[in-house]
Amino acid sequence: MATQTKKEPVPSAGSDGIWCLWCSRSFPFFPICQVLKYLACGGHQLLSTSLEILPAHATIQNYVKLFTERDFLVWLGNSALVSLTVTFTGVVFASMAGYGFSRFRFMGKKAGLLSLLTTQDVPRDDAPVRRIDNDDSR
Repeated sequence: MATQTKKEPVPSAGSDGIWCLWCSRSFPFFPICQVLKYLACGGHQLLSTSLEILPAHATIQNYVKLFTERDFLVWLGNSALVSLTVTFTGVVFASMAGYGFSRFRFMGKKAGLLSLLTTQDVPRDDAPVRRIDNDDSR
């Protein structure tokens, strides 16, 4: 007859861990709510001391104007196309480079692999890239 072994209880995060998780997940929503509140007010109440979630004179007129009088969906589609193309190209080139680093031995392999991983890890907006100004007043 087989003996049953006592299973160890799985450790849980407890109520403190759950509370921290919910708090950390709710922080990104505050700026989004502020932007939506600002847009619903018509742009004339940027810095308000009121704690109202939505003011009494809120309207969706800005959103109606955005989708009816502007080419917003075209701009959004163009941005998505560029983002997907750049992402796909970066993944393809990084995969080819990773294959080369994994299969072949050559001089400078460690430095090259480190530079590849560093450039793939740092987002483009955070990378120290000089931005070109098209200001002709200088």
